[in-house]
Amino acid sequence: MADSSKENVQNDNGKESKAKTERWTWSDEKTEMFFLKMKAFKVQKLGEGIEWNSDKVAMVEHVRRKLAEKWPADFGKDEITRPLLSLDDMTKEEYQQYTETRKIERQTIANGYRRVFNKLKTMKRKFAIDCKNNLRSGAGQVTAKFWQLYKRMMTAVV
Repeated sequence: MADSSKENVQNDNGKESKAKTERWTWSDEKTEMFFLKMKAFKVQKLGEGIEWNSDKVAMVEHVRRKLAEKWPADFGKDEITRPLLSLDDMTKEEYQQYTETRKIERQTIANGYRRVFNKLKTMKRKFAIDCKNNLRSGAGQVTAKFWQLYKRMMTAVV
């Protein structure tokens, strides 16, 4: 799935133009689930005796997969679709449809990784600034709303 949707609409002059694109945003439910999965990852790694923040790739992959279980359209499926037939047995149309489906799935998964990584980076930055300024909430509503949840995630120990 793409981040934005476009459709042709007619304006007052009767000419077709592209409608405004809708930008994907984090809902409160997704943000809360993000924090819960981050905390679960941290607890798991600390239980294994591994520094939880050292392998960001594994952390982002873990969180994206967990979010994808509930929202596959936003974060991509866990596995890319396998062909039903062998590639030799497919017709040209079936093969083109299969490759297009795989391309869309890979793009959705890439968007999911990007969204999780950017969310992590943004929340860490806001949290660090708020701690430095001895504030309980940042200028943004998201930091204020999820301050306690983020604080518990950052200070969780096994």
